[in-house]
Amino acid sequence: MPLSGHYEGMLGYAKGELEPTIAAWVNSVHPDDLPGVQANMQEYLAGRIPQYHIELRLRCKNGGYKWILCRGAVVARDAEGKPTRMMGIHTDIQQRKQMEEELHDSRMRMSKVLSSAQDAIVMMDTRGNISLWNEAAERTFGYSADEVLGKYLHHVIVPPRYLSAFEAGFTGFRASGTGAAIGKVVELVAVRKDGCEIPVEVSLSAVQMQDGWHAIGMLRDIATRKHAEAELRDAKEDAEAANRAKSEFLSSMSHELRTPLNAVLGFSQLLEINANLDAEQRDSVHEIIKAGRHLLELVNEVLDLAKIEAGRIDLSLEPVALAGLVDECCNLVKPLAEQRGITIACSGLGEHHVRADRVRLKQVLLNLLSNAIKYNRERGSIALEAHEEKSGCLRLSVRDTGKGIAAELLGELFQPFHRLEAEHSAIEGTGIGLTITRKLIEMMGGSIGVESTVNVGSIFWIELPEMTSAALPAAEQGMRAGQSVPARMRTVLYIEDNPVNMKLVAQIFAQHSDLQLLTAHEPRLGLELAKARRPDLVLLDINMPGMDGYQVLRQFKSDATLAAVPVIAVTANALTRDVERGMQAGFTAYITKPLQVESFIKAVEQALKN
Repeated sequence: MPLSGHYEGMLGYAKGELEPTIAAWVNSVHPDDLPGVQANMQEYLAGRIPQYHIELRLRCKNGGYKWILCRGAVVARDAEGKPTRMMGIHTDIQQRKQMEEELHDSRMRMSKVLSSAQDAIVMMDTRGNISLWNEAAERTFGYSADEVLGKYLHHVIVPPRYLSAFEAGFTGFRASGTGAAIGKVVELVAVRKDGCEIPVEVSLSAVQMQDGWHAIGMLRDIATRKHAEAELRDAKEDAEAANRAKSEFLSSMSHELRTPLNAVLGFSQLLEINANLDAEQRDSVHEIIKAGRHLLELVNEVLDLAKIEAGRIDLSLEPVALAGLVDECCNLVKPLAEQRGITIACSGLGEHHVRADRVRLKQVLLNLLSNAIKYNRERGSIALEAHEEKSGCLRLSVRDTGKGIAAELLGELFQPFHRLEAEHSAIEGTGIGLTITRKLIEMMGGSIGVESTVNVGSIFWIELPEMTSAALPAAEQGMRAGQSVPARMRTVLYIEDNPVNMKLVAQIFAQHSDLQLLTAHEPRLGLELAKARRPDLVLLDINMPGMDGYQVLRQFKSDATLAAVPVIAVTANALTRDVERGMQAGFTAYITKPLQVESFIKAVEQALKN
């Protein structure tokens, strides 16, 4: 069997190295391919196939195998027609077989990806017919692939009422491969085999092939998500409605509670400065004021706690100089401490700054200091100490020398209305202050704790993030004591529908000969008086029938002859948001009831001076 051409070199042999026999050739065929080779040869020699043609693997010199295309034909026969000579051609197809194997592997991987995908994957050809429909599509829409392949996609999953719009879009897509939804994720409505409509999220892509533009869509059933979103939306609306109702309730309660307290405390303060009272009467008035202020404190703290729990507290976190704030607080509580012979000492404050809301931090410190005084022993001591923590926080401790708190009661300390048996003592309190203190500290990103030993004392501490470099906040500019309006008579108009409140302000003004008070019990009369008398200042209640204070204020601002007249709100609407709304509306000042007579007069004088 002669070998010619590049046959030997194709298998890695030099010319003449291969034995030119049929047996040697058969021995080089891969064992797995030999049965097929023999069967194909027999079929050809028997005349059942027109030619000998087979792909097989032949062993190379290096021991490996190479794919070969073997083709042959009988070229000589004997007298009986039996083949005596055969000629064959071997072609190296190794590279082609590798490409085929890679293509096969790629197709297998793609098939596995499509079958394992959780989203429906659908492909549409240039005519709009379905050319791909994976297992997730079968689960989503209820059709098997055999049922829909080759069918017009829009007739399968598009609800009839949307069909014309999809048809118009498909016409443009087929021409250019573009469309409103191509390259985007959109939410649509699709129809299942059972006729049920479902919301789907669709991501569409365009693929250009030889015959034109094809579309590939990934579709996800989002019915469960939509249901969850609807429930969340309903819950949010319910929560917002509840918050609005709670806020309205707080605003209403604040107003209704403060209005009678305004009369109680206002007239009591006027009685207190009456020189005609004897000692017993003066003591009685003092008790009324004391009880009224305690009630006001309780009202304020209950409303404060409710606002915090309703999420209505807005904080302004900024660098706060600790030393200055502590000094302010100590000066405020010093008279109370001196009454009981209690000393207050501070250490370690230095130039430390903490990140906090200054107003709320002041409220926290005043509460801790007031408690340290109230629950301390006579002629005891209080120590304020500050030191840095490794966590980057600054700890401020308030140490007292009181009777201490039993360990089993510490767990109830920050619970509202728990006074830990103090309700049986003569010490006044609401049982809310520490609850508010803890909530405020936590809202400012800090923490609070307590350590206590019975008959030794307690240490309340707070920790807040320390600011290593910050400028001192600008000092508040208060009005100096003794400042007053010019001596000439000034006219003040008070518009108020509550006769008790009106009487209180009239008696306050009676102590000031340079102030003339005009009163109006309803808004329209007040506007007429203002236009006729041109007052120097207007005091205006907010909650009035027919026209509220904000509407009256707008009337003043829109009248050229009255626009420059300062208007002070005098109201029992005392929530933070009420004050903010009032100042934004254009009131010169916002005074809340119950009135503090001295502060009220100072605000009036300041408005007249300006």
